[in-house]
Formats: sequence, structure tokens, C-alpha cells
Amino acid sequence: MKVLWTYTAIEQLNSNILYLKENWDAKVLDDFLEELDKTVDYISKCLISGMYDESTEFHKYLVVRQIYLFYKIENNILYIEYLWNNYQKPLG
Repeated sequence: MKVLWTYTAIEQLNSNILYLKENWDAKVLDDFLEELDKTVDYISKCLISGMYDESTEFHKYLVVRQIYLFYKIENNILYIEYLWNNYQKPLG
């Protein structure tokens, strides 16, 4: 399955990476990126995983305790819409 990241998701990913680099050690960053890779791989194989969020109209999947990945699947393409830090204001 093809995976496409929205501009917003890429910006949020970069923001999270920068935060981890500035405030945590390399192992925490590596663990986060590994969990993110596992999550994307799992969703692309299982197609629909996680909960449906009615306010955003996307499915969401918990990557790590602080971050949800919001996504949709259309025409055999996995669209990564958001990487949402749970400490931010709610989406929707």
C-alpha cells in the first residue's frame, strides 16, 4: 500500500522530532521513530485499525502515550493526516 503524508503531518512530525532532540536523549527519539514506523506498517497491512474519530472524520491510532496518528485510506493509499500531541488543544 502506498503511504502519503500531508504537509500538516510532516510539519507535526518535524516539530515532534525537534522537541525530542532538544529535550530528550537519542534513545527516546529512536524509540519514537521506531514506534511510528511500526504503526504505519501495521495500519498499511491491517487497513483499518484504531478508533474512528467523528470530530475529524479520520481514524486514529495511538503511536506512543502522547501522540496519535490520524489517517484515512482511499483507493489503496494510506493518507497520514495528523500526528497529534495529546497535550495540545483537541482537534475538530
